[in-house]
Amino acid sequence: MKLISKVFRPGGSTHVLDGKKYHFREEKPAEGSKHDSPDIPHVCDVKDNEAVEAFLSTGGFKIFGEDSDAPAFVTKPGLQSEAIADDVVDEAKVVELRESSVAHLKENIATYRDVDLKAALVAEKADPKPRTTFVEAIEAHLGA
Repeated sequence: MKLISKVFRPGGSTHVLDGKKYHFREEKPAEGSKHDSPDIPHVCDVKDNEAVEAFLSTGGFKIFGEDSDAPAFVTKPGLQSEAIADDVVDEAKVVELRESSVAHLKENIATYRDVDLKAALVAEKADPKPRTTFVEAIEAHLGA
């Protein structure tokens, strides 16, 4: 199934689930469009149904062709997103969460949005060696 990332990054973005890399990048740009334009959707053909469900559950992806007029949210490597809607995952926050210690997570968990916590939880569970206390802390906070 073809999925579209709601977050735009120049050059696309790569996500790893169960050891498999998924590269979301622009399809062939329309005539007259320049490469790496937020107007060109970044898509990936995801064939594994569990991976499709995992991506869709984060809120940062959608099925290609659905709600095609949804805005793109531009992020630049190493910078905070310029605009983040309530239902769109802030990948910078997810990375921050995944790189934080469990102690830091527990102290600061209330400062993160649920959508970002859910995305970090999905990513952590997909890790070959997930941190059990990290998963438990997020699940307890979310009431999962």
